[in-house]
Amino acid sequence: MEGSEEIAINQPGRAQLIKKARLTKSIKECDAVIGVEYVKDGQTCKEYGPVILATGGYAANFTEDPLLKKYRPDIYNLPTTNGEHSTGDGHKMVIAIGGKATHMEKVQFHPTGLVPVRLVLNSKASKEIEWHFKHYVGRGLMRKFSGEALAKEIGISASQLRQRSFGKKFFHNIPITINDQFHAALMSPVLHYTIGGIDINEESEVRDMQEQVIPGLFSSGEIAGDVHGANRYYYWGGSSLLGCVVYDRVSGDSVSRYLFQNLSSATANRRLGPIAGQLAPYQTIVSVDQQIKSQAPAPEKKTDVPTREKKEYTAEEVAKHDKENDCWVIVNGEVLNVTKFFLDHPGNKKAILIYAGKDATEKMRKFSFDLFFNMLHDKGVV
Repeated sequence: MEGSEEIAINQPGRAQLIKKARLTKSIKECDAVIGVEYVKDGQTCKEYGPVILATGGYAANFTEDPLLKKYRPDIYNLPTTNGEHSTGDGHKMVIAIGGKATHMEKVQFHPTGLVPVRLVLNSKASKEIEWHFKHYVGRGLMRKFSGEALAKEIGISASQLRQRSFGKKFFHNIPITINDQFHAALMSPVLHYTIGGIDINEESEVRDMQEQVIPGLFSSGEIAGDVHGANRYYYWGGSSLLGCVVYDRVSGDSVSRYLFQNLSSATANRRLGPIAGQLAPYQTIVSVDQQIKSQAPAPEKKTDVPTREKKEYTAEEVAKHDKENDCWVIVNGEVLNVTKFFLDHPGNKKAILIYAGKDATEKMRKFSFDLFFNMLHDKGVV
């Protein structure tokens, strides 16, 4: 989304971003989807063209006709980590035109959602998982407190909090003092991800009840069902990367191919006609003598690939490259220039900029980012 926003701002002729609009239905012509209808500022609007649905899951579907209550009434009252946008509107829109929903009963739980058991982290502990707590604070699931404010939030005095917490001997991030800053949250099992969803094929094309492709309609992300099997975690599930990174690119490629395939010869001739008329006064007949040569063309001379001269940098030198337009990180003792890698990184640029100009080796290992290093090892080494 960040990349799309930048394109919409810097190159408005290429993309338009419409905010605070509610998608209501797809527009069909014969058997094909040719656009969508949406409401913005009380007005009904239409956009035409192939449609990629990336509307998320339905674990925050608390509307009058909730999909979650229909398929999993036993877990309907649990809290959810999903944003308020995950209402299943995209699913309903596809089902309304005959699209197939698959395994909608499969919903993934997270055992440590941040709501009734309280989790408290001091500043050093918060630093260990800096990216996570920034995410949770931004979502309103975690709050920052001073020691006295934390005691008030819990409902005890500051002296009671000091006696209960700060006499422990086995905390890693010590010393702990009431004058520190804390991040606190509540904890409970939560609805985390909807595994089921809209049926798609390997080209990200949406299918109907007979498993036939609905022309012009594509899907990627959490709305697409069965992409991860029964579990999106661990190595075989890919923690959503298959759905949100791989299939978003697959759907983009499929839409491009769909557009080119549907450019009829009549449309092409209609567009080329006026151009030919403009070029007519300047047309020149050119004759080319073709000579058939019996001998095979000489093989191209191979040029030696220049070798990269290895350099050494101090940590102080690397620290100077800590900007979005000039970002270096250290991983496994090598300096990587990751400036052009932001758009390819699944966690977006913010996940990398936290470590701009720093040694990120330990953090990369903790969060299984060896792939990040391998992708950049050759072309990114400074």
